[in-house]
Amino acid sequence: MIEKTFDVTGTPEVSIRIQSGRIDLVEGNTGVVKVRVSTRDPDFVVERRGDLIDIHTSEEGGWVGSSSAEVWVELPAGSNVVARSASADVDTTVDLGKVEVKTASGDVSMQGADKVIIKTASGDTTIGAVGSALRFNSASGDLVVRDEIHGSLVATTASGDLHLIDTDAILEISTVSGDALIDRFHGRSAAVKTMSGSVEIGIPTGTRLDLDVSLLSGKLRLPPNTTETGPTGRQMSLKVKTVSGDLTLNRLPA
Repeated sequence: MIEKTFDVTGTPEVSIRIQSGRIDLVEGNTGVVKVRVSTRDPDFVVERRGDLIDIHTSEEGGWVGSSSAEVWVELPAGSNVVARSASADVDTTVDLGKVEVKTASGDVSMQGADKVIIKTASGDTTIGAVGSALRFNSASGDLVVRDEIHGSLVATTASGDLHLIDTDAILEISTVSGDALIDRFHGRSAAVKTMSGSVEIGIPTGTRLDLDVSLLSGKLRLPPNTTETGPTGRQMSLKVKTVSGDLTLNRLPA
């Protein structure tokens, strides 16, 4: 077991690199970063280099042959984190600043952050609120954002599904066979492309919609006409292209 405590000033920067195991990030006090690692690697590294707290498997045995590790980090809210692994799961219960996670098959569960970059092959990702930007790239992993997204979202998947609960971000979504479900969209523009996945979007009543749709063999489902009106001034550009997927637009209360 490795246990270390570091006094920090300003916004902490934390880098974590392990092959397999688990990474847990929890909220701690301002000015302090605490690290606890359970591993059989006798040369596992936990050190401070300037403003960076560096946590990683030893390089003596090589990345592929390295031992599993369970990494627990207590850090202040707003910290910046970079985490890389092959199959380790990543779980955060603290609101972070900038976060970058690269994993092959590990799942990611994140409470929330300002800026997020996720790159995964088959791991699933669940995120809370995103303050200003989210970039997501996946082969078959799903993405669920259970709180609001602001700023921008760029998401690309092969067969993974995307589910957004509430967003006013500028959206760029591209999938091959994954579905895209947006429960409530009240942003200015969205562009969605899919080969065989379906698209479903909820739009508040009263929105002036500039709709550009291209469906090769899918169906377009629009909400029934209604006399209900919402706030004036809301305008939205929506561009959707599908090969065999359906597009469904739902009308929501303003």
